[in-house]
Amino acid sequence: MKSWLGGHIDERFLLGIDKDFAVVVVLIIVSLLAAFFATKAAHAFFRAMSKRIASETYSRYAEIFGEHRVLERASSLFAPICFMALFPFMFPREDIGDAVFNNVLRIFWIYFYVVLWRFLVVVMSALNDVISARNKKSIRGFIQILQLSVSVVACILIVSAFLDKSPVKILAGVGASAAVLMFVFKDALLGFVASIQLSANRMLEVGDWITMDKFDADGIVIEIGLTVVKIRNWDNTIANVPTYDLVSNSFRNWRSLEQLGGRRVARCVYLDIQSISFCTEAD
Repeated sequence: MKSWLGGHIDERFLLGIDKDFAVVVVLIIVSLLAAFFATKAAHAFFRAMSKRIASETYSRYAEIFGEHRVLERASSLFAPICFMALFPFMFPREDIGDAVFNNVLRIFWIYFYVVLWRFLVVVMSALNDVISARNKKSIRGFIQILQLSVSVVACILIVSAFLDKSPVKILAGVGASAAVLMFVFKDALLGFVASIQLSANRMLEVGDWITMDKFDADGIVIEIGLTVVKIRNWDNTIANVPTYDLVSNSFRNWRSLEQLGGRRVARCVYLDIQSISFCTEAD
C-alpha cells in the first residue's frame, strides 16, 4: 500500500512536503477514517439489531443496556481491531523496521485491552441491573468480584504487552507476592465470602427491612456490595455496614413479617387465682 501510494504522489508534494512524509500522513489519515467509519457502522448495526429484538417484554432490558451505553462500548472494539488489521498492510515490517513495527503493534494491543476491559465492565453492570429488575434480587457482590477479576487480568495483559513479556511470567511474579495481595485485598475477599453466604442462605436481599444495633442501622437494604451493604434508615440517612459484619454479627430481618402481613405479639395477662372456680349450673 505504501509503495503503491508513493508511486502516485509527486516527488515534491503540496507546498514542498517530502513525498515519504506525505505518504505516511495519508496512510495515517486513511487508517483513522477507516476506524471511525467502522465504529460508526458497527454502532448503527447494533442499534438496528437491538430495535428489531426489543419488544414490550424486553423494552426495560433494552433501556438498561442503553443507560450503560453497552452498544457504544461494543462498537468501540472495532477501532483497535481495524487498526491492527490495516497496520501490517499499510506499513509492512520490511519498510519501517522490526522495532517500530513491534512497538506500534504493542500500542494497538494495549488500546484493545483497555477498550475490551471497559466493555466487559459495563456489560456486567448492565447484567446486574437486568437480573435485579427481573428477579428483584441483587448480585452486585458477584458482579463486583467479577469486575475486579477482569480488571486484574486486564492489568496483567497491559503490563505484559508494555514490557513485551509473557502474561504467565507476570502472573508468576504476582503469585510470589500473594501474601501482600491478600493483605491489600483482605476486605474484598472477606466481603466476597460474606456475600456468597448471604445470598446462598437467603439471609439478606435488597428491599429487606433489617435492624442492626451495633451500627445504629434500622431501615431498608438498598444495595448489597462487595465490601459494604447500604441501608436507608427511616430518617433517610444511609448506614454503611461492612458485608462481613452481617455474617459475623447478628442482625434482625423483618422480611417474614412483611410477607405474612401480620405480626406475632406476646403479652402477659394476669388472672386473680381467687376468681377461678368450677362452673356451676347457675353460672
